Amino acid sequence: MKKVEENTYYDCLYHQFLNETHSKSDIDSIDFIKWIYSKKKLAREFGIFLGSKNEDFIKKSVIEVGKGKHDSISNLELQVISPFGGTLDKNNVDIIIQNGQFAVVNDHGVKQIEKRVLLTHNPYHLVDIYSWKELAELSSNEIIMGMYGKNSDCDKEEKLELLTSLIRELPEDSQHYYKQTKDNYFAVASSLPKRKTLKY
Repeated sequence: MKKVEENTYYDCLYHQFLNETHSKSDIDSIDFIKWIYSKKKLAREFGIFLGSKNEDFIKKSVIEVGKGKHDSISNLELQVISPFGGTLDKNNVDIIIQNGQFAVVNDHGVKQIEKRVLLTHNPYHLVDIYSWKELAELSSNEIIMGMYGKNSDCDKEEKLELLTSLIRELPEDSQHYYKQTKDNYFAVASSLPKRKTLKY
C-alpha cells in the first residue's frame, strides 16, 4: 500500500512541477528531483513567513491539510490530515470537502471536522481552491491558504489570481499578506480575524 501511496504523491508533485516549469522532463529526471528539493526548502521558508505574520497561523491546534514529506511544514509541530500522511509517518486519511463541510475518511468511517483552523498551501490542482472558498463561506472552520514559489514560475500569476479570488470571499477583518524577495514570493490569505498577535 505504501508504494501506491508514494506513487500517487509523486504524481501530484510531478503535475505541480509541470505547471510551474512547463518542463518536458519526465518523472524520473534529475530536473524533477532538483525541483522537489528546492520545493522542500521553499516550504520551510513559507512556514517562517507564516509565523512572522501571525503566531496563530502556526499554533499546534492548526491542522495542515493534504501535504506529504516534501512539501509539509509539519516540522512546526502542526497536526496533519492527508492522504499522503504515511510519507510523514502518520496515518493516511482521505479528505472530503463538499457543500462547505470538511470531513475525513479512515478505517473508522467518516468524521466531520468543525471549529478548527485548517491550513493548506500550493494545492496540487489549482481548481481545489474553489472547495476552500466554500469552506470560507459556509463552514464553521477558519482557513489559511498559502501560495508561494519562484518569481520565474510559469503559474505564478494564476496562483495569485486564485488567491485574490479567495480573499474576496473572506470577511473584511480577515488577513492577507504578500512578500516578494529577489527570487521568491510568498502569499497567504486567512479567514482568521486580525488580532494583537500580528508581527511586523
